[in-house]
Amino acid sequence: MLTTFNLSLREVIEFRPLHSGSLICQHGQVWVTTEAHLEDHILQSGDSLNFESGEGIFVQALKETSCVCWFATVTLSIAP
Repeated sequence: MLTTFNLSLREVIEFRPLHSGSLICQHGQVWVTTEAHLEDHILQSGDSLNFESGEGIFVQALKETSCVCWFATVTLSIAP
C-alpha cells in the first residue's frame, strides 16, 4: 500500500504502521523520531527511513513537505 501526505511548516503527524515499510521524503524536509531508533532523523528530498510494523513514528515538517509511506497501512493522527 502507498500513502502520501503533505505537511505544512511545523505540522506534526503520528502513526503506527500495521506493516513494515519505508517513509520517503518526496520534497521538503522532515524531522522523524521512532520508538525503535535511538537517534532522530532529518530527511530531505529523496531520503528514506525504514520502519517496522507496530513502531510509533512521529514526523514534523521543517519545510513545506510531501512524504510517502511505502508498503504501509497507517492510521494518521494529526497533532495540534
